[in-house]
Amino acid sequence: MNQFLIEHFVKIIAHNTGLFIRPQDWHTLQRKLLVRVNALKLSSLEEYYQLLSKDTYQNRIQLQLSSPFSYPLKPAMDNGDNGLSSEMGGQKEWKELLQLLTTGESYFFRDSGQFLLLKNIILPELIAEQRKVWQQQGKDRPTLRIWSAGCSTGEEPYSLAILLTEIIPDWQFWHLHIVGTDINSDSIKKAKKGLYGSWSFRTVDEQKKNSYFIPGKSGWQIKDSIKQLVKFEYGNLVKDNFPDFSADIANIDLIVCRNVFVYFEAEAIAHVLRKFYQTLRPGGYLFTAHAELYGQQLDGFSTKVFPESVVYQRPLVSDFVDTHPGHTGELQLPHKGQIAVDLPNGRSADFSNSLSSSYLHPTHHPKAHNSRLKHHLINPKLDANMTPIASGSPHDSLSLSIVPPIAEPLELGALESEVSLSSAETSVDVKLEELNLLFKTHQYSEVIKIAKKIISVDPNNCEAYYLLAKTFANLGNYLEAEKYCHQAIKLNYNWIEPYYLMAGIAEEKGDVDTAKSILRKIIYLFPSSIDAYLQIAELYEKEGDFTRAKKMRINVIFLLEKMPINTWIGREDDQIKVEDLLKYMKKLLVD
Repeated sequence: MNQFLIEHFVKIIAHNTGLFIRPQDWHTLQRKLLVRVNALKLSSLEEYYQLLSKDTYQNRIQLQLSSPFSYPLKPAMDNGDNGLSSEMGGQKEWKELLQLLTTGESYFFRDSGQFLLLKNIILPELIAEQRKVWQQQGKDRPTLRIWSAGCSTGEEPYSLAILLTEIIPDWQFWHLHIVGTDINSDSIKKAKKGLYGSWSFRTVDEQKKNSYFIPGKSGWQIKDSIKQLVKFEYGNLVKDNFPDFSADIANIDLIVCRNVFVYFEAEAIAHVLRKFYQTLRPGGYLFTAHAELYGQQLDGFSTKVFPESVVYQRPLVSDFVDTHPGHTGELQLPHKGQIAVDLPNGRSADFSNSLSSSYLHPTHHPKAHNSRLKHHLINPKLDANMTPIASGSPHDSLSLSIVPPIAEPLELGALESEVSLSSAETSVDVKLEELNLLFKTHQYSEVIKIAKKIISVDPNNCEAYYLLAKTFANLGNYLEAEKYCHQAIKLNYNWIEPYYLMAGIAEEKGDVDTAKSILRKIIYLFPSSIDAYLQIAELYEKEGDFTRAKKMRINVIFLLEKMPINTWIGREDDQIKVEDLLKYMKKLLVD
């Protein structure tokens, strides 16, 4: 592999699409590039690079300055077969290449929590506002404008259309403008057809499916009453100019852009967010997938935290002074008064060490005793050059952490003798081990009190925020737990444990889609996270998707086989040898 040349392909792809291609995926990238080289009957990757650089005159100038070749860039030769002698050839070829670089994975009403939030709070608010505008301005019909940015094969915008017809009694009287865009032109073609297989309905009940779709030999066809509400167009979030009044993508009430930014470089995310801000009307909302914007710079957006999701709003001028496009502000958590919805504290789950059920049954544990393998594994020392299974998708690659069982409660006298924290000790120098001891012995009120004192002295103490998050999670107050997780991630974007905590909270709330989304984020950020693979495998298994569950476990085996077999992974008294865990995983696949 010509690493120097591939690096320049990575740069030009990021520049034109925002897509971040990790070094471990470069071999896969090269194979996909060669597919296009052969299809176009070009002589080399260098010639293909020149073709891609023909997108615009400005790009050619920029790429000339950073060309990987010692000779000037020149137009790719027209051999009579490829028809690519014009500048349009480069633009056309980008669309072809993106069929290989992007894959669509979607289904109807994906992330039930976010759709519940849309149904009960966000959309009713937007609908009421637009009714008011209609009455004040005397327009023919009220209008609601929604953009599904990165719509894949269309399940998301069609789900939004169905939802609107269910919550607006007189929806036929409205002008409902729903547009879906995607960088994969094949996905757009499928979306326009509106024909779907059973996998797209994995979370949809039969009644809803029969109400809005017509069964046929090739699948389920969406009814015309819904289909006519949605328009689909090819769109490149990084390169396209928007707001775009000619394409009717402007003054949008709601932008839904989920599971897109997870593939983007931070710089590209910031660029797109600035354009989203300008495209939303004041008061409009932006929805992203969970954990996609943590630590990201925002342009004037107001952050709102709900139990189901964090959402971002372009504030009204009266609500937010600095709303000009150039304003840059870091993602801020709302003050307590801004939190829109709270959760009842009746439910509780133990988040002392883990966030979901154990992924290894105690009786099947290779070290047969009462401990359980759990999440937050301590990462063993892995080869820095180790490459996960290459599939071209950041969702297919993961770090191993095994935590000990919950400590037995200490006697009160022992606790008092070992943990005596005076007000003077609630400084930056307070040992977090003592705070952890209070947490392990379920002294939650003390943990909250002391952790907040630590934060008052050291506002950047992310471990104190994380302990608060775990404490509130154990108390069943998931909203507060998520709030402190967000703060910990804001302080340390690369700390893995708050992500796991949020995934566990989502699973405990029954929001499996959110849990999987966060776990995929972990995999993307920390490609050797074995425990994230195992958790996703368990979630797939619960959904009956045994094929994907098996694929995740095969990835685990691949990672374990790259480690020395005598390496102990885990911590304290719950460690296990790589060899033992590997045997167990192989046995699990056979069984």
